Amino acid sequence: MQVFLFFSLYLPGVLAQSRSVTVDPATAILGGNALMTYTLTLEPGDDFSFLAWFKSNENGVEGESIITNITGNPQPSGRYSLSDNGSLIISNVEVEDAGYYLFRVVTTNSDMAENVSDLTVYYLDAPTLMPKEKSVIINTTATFLCPLPDGVPTPIIITWIKNGGVLNVSDTEKYPQSDTTLEISGVNEMDEGDYQCQTENSAYSGDEGKLSNTGTLSLFRPTFPSTTSIASSFSVGRSSLHSYFLYVRLFANE
Repeated sequence: MQVFLFFSLYLPGVLAQSRSVTVDPATAILGGNALMTYTLTLEPGDDFSFLAWFKSNENGVEGESIITNITGNPQPSGRYSLSDNGSLIISNVEVEDAGYYLFRVVTTNSDMAENVSDLTVYYLDAPTLMPKEKSVIINTTATFLCPLPDGVPTPIIITWIKNGGVLNVSDTEKYPQSDTTLEISGVNEMDEGDYQCQTENSAYSGDEGKLSNTGTLSLFRPTFPSTTSIASSFSVGRSSLHSYFLYVRLFANE
């Protein structure tokens, strides 16, 4: 336990850095596994006596201790483990795992080395289509909005979907806008249907892209009363009006 306390509270100058170690940048897909590797050449007969991984900042300032190779040292999270050579494995990667990690090693010859590198987590949120329902008059313009969701890496591209198939938006007169806004001009019966937007980046493309909710476009069709109903209403009204005048005359003669 004393050895662990000594190295976990390492200060520059207490044990001079006498080796050079390289920590490789890493990438991982959200929900997958990340592997933070390093490169260190050992002298003949030399071996590790201690190694540890810490959360850090880009300047290598030591933060939260993640895991060490000291027997009996509890791991702060079951998602962290070490490979046979001491590389850091992070299981079921979360967005919050992105950032900088500090690796420190001490050999049996009392040589010390440390370095820092970063982990990038690739992810893509599902977009939200607005509005969910749109009703317009024939030959007017309809608009759907698909704001870019959060995701890494960028750029994030948008594909518009209609009734489950990719919408051909090459006709710029029909579709003046087709990026985060879909503008449909001269709406007619052929434009009615269910619309969605799909977002993709280099980590989530094709079937891995994220699909939005559905927005339904329909034509507003006003209903007018039939001529029979109009004639009937007029007839009832005229009959009522005649009865009213007859009532007034009777009482006026009394």
